[in-house]
Amino acid sequence: MPYTTTIRSLRRALSLSGAEVPLDLRRAASFLLPELAPPGEAPATTTDSKLHSALQAVFGMCLTGIEVCVFDDMQFADQASIETGFDFIDSAFPMGQPGGLPHFIAVHRENELPPTPTGSSSAW
Repeated sequence: MPYTTTIRSLRRALSLSGAEVPLDLRRAASFLLPELAPPGEAPATTTDSKLHSALQAVFGMCLTGIEVCVFDDMQFADQASIETGFDFIDSAFPMGQPGGLPHFIAVHRENELPPTPTGSSSAW
């Protein structure tokens, strides 16, 4: 299912950080996290161009003050979440800078990443 890894990671990040998500980001992110729908509004039923930027902003809020973020078992991540992660990293490169994103460490089991279109076993 697309975005499963993103949904699980974002819920965890929100619960640990206690970040208050602004109304405009809540609307966009409610497509994946219905509990973020503003009071009295139904969750978004379709995605739009604001979804990735909203996810980036919410993750950024949750990761404030974090030096390193570890993602384990990447062999189980869905492709939509991997693409979202790469968009996120691209938007904040170089990582580990003051006010930016922390360094990310992604861990996977040896020889268990799905093959890429080129036949390689790694999208990294």
